Amino acid sequence: MKPYRFRLETVLRVRRSQAIRAGYELAQAARHHRDAMWAEEAATSSYQRFVAGDRPDDLAGHLPDGSDRDGTVSGSPASPWSAGPTGSADGFGDFLPRFEQGQRLGAVLEETRSVRHRRWTDEEQARQRLLEAQRSVTVLENLDQRRRDEWKQTVARDETAELDEFAGARAARGAL
Repeated sequence: MKPYRFRLETVLRVRRSQAIRAGYELAQAARHHRDAMWAEEAATSSYQRFVAGDRPDDLAGHLPDGSDRDGTVSGSPASPWSAGPTGSADGFGDFLPRFEQGQRLGAVLEETRSVRHRRWTDEEQARQRLLEAQRSVTVLENLDQRRRDEWKQTVARDETAELDEFAGARAARGAL
């Protein structure tokens, strides 16, 4: 009898490599999600300090690319909180810049929440792809095992038939 060979071995190898790749993609998505969570925590902290009355000393890095919402990095001349507070005789001189800072910090916080949610969604999709790839590998491995067991039964049956023939022929020669 010829040796066992799984006909779908190539497909099984491809599916295994797809499962490995899906695992790497899940790890990358989890890393991105973790980074987005840290960025959201930093933005939340800055916003809370601002609401408590502190000036935000650094907003850079709140977005995944390390920039603010409009692409400027805090401390640059285009950053509204890099300028000192303006005072006025009526006490409302710094209201507008402070209001704009609050709006900007709120927008950054919302953006980081949105990014975190997208990263979470990406991670969940990657997890689903990994589970699907693992299921397809498991199905093929189970099919391979079933076929291998059937092949072993066939080999055992053929060996038994050969031994029966041999024993029957020998018994027939001995009886004559």
